[in-house]
Amino acid sequence: MIKNTIVSIDTETISLTDKTVVAFSYTIDNQTTVIPVRMNTTPNIPIKQAQKLLIELIQNNTVVFHNSSFDIPVLIKFGISWDIFTKASSEGRIDDTLVMASLIDENIPHGLKSLVKRYFLHEMTEYKALCGTGKKQIPFEDIPWDKAKHYAGEDAEWTLQLYHMLHSSMKPFPALMDLYYKIERPLLIIVADMHIHGITIDVKKVKEISEICQHQIELLETKLRITMGDINYNSPKQLKEYFIDKKHLPVIRTSHKTKQPSVDKEVLTVYAETDIDAKMLLDYRHYTKLYSTFIPALTPTEWDINTWKGKIYANFNQSATSSGRFSSSNPNMQNIPNEDTLGIRKCIVADEGQILVGADYSQIELRILAHFSKDINLMKAYHEGMDIHQQTANACGIERYHAKTINFGLVYGMGAKTLAKRINVAPEEAQQYMDRYFSTYPGVKTFWKDVEEAVRGQGYVKTAYGRTRRRTIYFHAKDDYDQGSEIRSITNAVIQGTAADLMKKAMVTMYTQLYPLGARIVSTIHDEVIVSTPEKYAEKVKDIVYTSMIEAGKILTVPIEVDIKYGHNWQEAHGAGIELDIDEED
Repeated sequence: MIKNTIVSIDTETISLTDKTVVAFSYTIDNQTTVIPVRMNTTPNIPIKQAQKLLIELIQNNTVVFHNSSFDIPVLIKFGISWDIFTKASSEGRIDDTLVMASLIDENIPHGLKSLVKRYFLHEMTEYKALCGTGKKQIPFEDIPWDKAKHYAGEDAEWTLQLYHMLHSSMKPFPALMDLYYKIERPLLIIVADMHIHGITIDVKKVKEISEICQHQIELLETKLRITMGDINYNSPKQLKEYFIDKKHLPVIRTSHKTKQPSVDKEVLTVYAETDIDAKMLLDYRHYTKLYSTFIPALTPTEWDINTWKGKIYANFNQSATSSGRFSSSNPNMQNIPNEDTLGIRKCIVADEGQILVGADYSQIELRILAHFSKDINLMKAYHEGMDIHQQTANACGIERYHAKTINFGLVYGMGAKTLAKRINVAPEEAQQYMDRYFSTYPGVKTFWKDVEEAVRGQGYVKTAYGRTRRRTIYFHAKDDYDQGSEIRSITNAVIQGTAADLMKKAMVTMYTQLYPLGARIVSTIHDEVIVSTPEKYAEKVKDIVYTSMIEAGKILTVPIEVDIKYGHNWQEAHGAGIELDIDEED
């Protein structure tokens, strides 16, 4: 067995949903080997022999995956010990070419086949070309072995070639290397851990919400059919004909592309203030989305019949967004409503004998804006612990809740028209508020201008941790409107990307301290992290999470704050919290 070298490993499973290993491949130097373990088209290697081989490869070498958050859980299911991966990770021996590629260019697709075509001009076989799609799709284990072997072998072979190329590309950029080796690479094992352990669900609560949704959908649909008739509730054309042509509601705005009056969610929200049909339609969409999207995603395939608790396994992706922020799917944790009468966040609960610790950065986007803009009044407000929303309210002559909308909206370049809609005033009045805002915080406008000049000139800007956000290759082909939209997106990414880097750095710091206590990171959503911990270690875990997040934020030139609470479920841990009365163990 070769030791102390770099090996790429790729797994093949029955399907993308059934993650039972049927074969795996690995490449060392220029030698690629494919091992069948559950194929129906060739003799298989005994499982124990295959496991022993994998263990030796992982224990003795640096291991490269393309999308380790998929492959590591698959290999754990195959029987490889979790401790083997944690040791390899702690020694810096796990790499991921998908994550590396996303740091080098966040604007391109990061699938292996796409990257190989882009960088090596080689066309790899697509999965659908091998296994088919839809009803004609066949499991991987039934693919003729010569074709399966070629497909699996290419995955490992090109992953290793890609690794060497990407590593060479990163090497001249110290900030990029630091970001990968100090944040993104240590995060790989944390994401795998989140995927393996899953999220605990209160199934009774899910079923209760499901029944309420069903009832409301049926009731609202009956009412809407009576008033609106048999129309498609998702058709922009038919909604425009009903609300504007028939009911003569005002045109709020027109579509940039079609130049036709728009009746999207934002417009319907305005209509709903005075029109019952618009209100019912929004409620109908809300319950339909909950029932069709979140109820299935939050329902475990099996659960304990005594506790009515089970696990779901959401996908967390550390490299899917151009800003560097986490995304998630099945379900999309970011889209689960924060404030709703049904309390859907109550479905996500702690394990038996555990408690959730919920922590999030307070006003982190505004603090990052103060850091980058160096605006004197913003900096002063945070250094002196002032109420930034009240300060803006006083400066603009408006209510605090409107000032809050302005503060968070103008972080990302919101215009007067959008502001007018959000606070329900005329555009001219909204413009006056904006003028007063920029008189109070002139550094913010200068920051926007600096970002625009950087995008148009050098073509990129950077987060506080050195993450690069580049303009697209199509930038100069766009009209002024679309160029402005891309510049605003990049400005957003500077703020959001810095927030993402802070959270990722904090997660890396806290994970090594949480693991020995039996505590684990359950989920991360924007600027929030949820940790499940045995109750006896709750105070210790709370301190670890808090300190890790504060330490990560010290890269900023303004102080940061972290809101942290306990809860039996996510809603409690993110909201008012609960008091604990426990005996802390040493």
